[in-house]
Amino acid sequence: GAYKTPWDKAELSNLPNQYAILDIDGNGVEELILFGPAYFEPWNNYMVFTCNVDKASVIPVEIINDNPHFCYNQMYHSAKYKSLVFGCMSLMGGCFARDYYALQGGSFKSIGYLMTQYAGGNYQYIVSLTGSDNYVSKSVYDQYNNELVPIAFAPLP
Repeated sequence: GAYKTPWDKAELSNLPNQYAILDIDGNGVEELILFGPAYFEPWNNYMVFTCNVDKASVIPVEIINDNPHFCYNQMYHSAKYKSLVFGCMSLMGGCFARDYYALQGGSFKSIGYLMTQYAGGNYQYIVSLTGSDNYVSKSVYDQYNNELVPIAFAPLP
């Protein structure tokens, strides 16, 4: 059959129009992140590629646990957790979460999330980066958010 790019194989809706180069896991090898609009704003598609130095090749990074080729609005980097971080929103549950995906052994693995949810007339702040949900104050929650650096994308040439 016809050649399918990794973007096509992931069934992403639109072609990428931006890129960034970033050493996500701090190992000295920079990853290439392609980024582009999904079917509707503010959702976006993305795909990450890494370099196999031994084979002198660029390969797409596999994603474990689910298929987060979509992100809500902005993508972030967490140097502390060596992760890409991006938002997702539950319209039904009244919550907003930022999911952390760490690059481990050539694949992305979900390592946790930050979540704000509205329940019983109050906002609740949850940090789940240790394997369990921890309800925290807004100031503690903000400390996690303040560590995140927005990824600066450039237009594809």
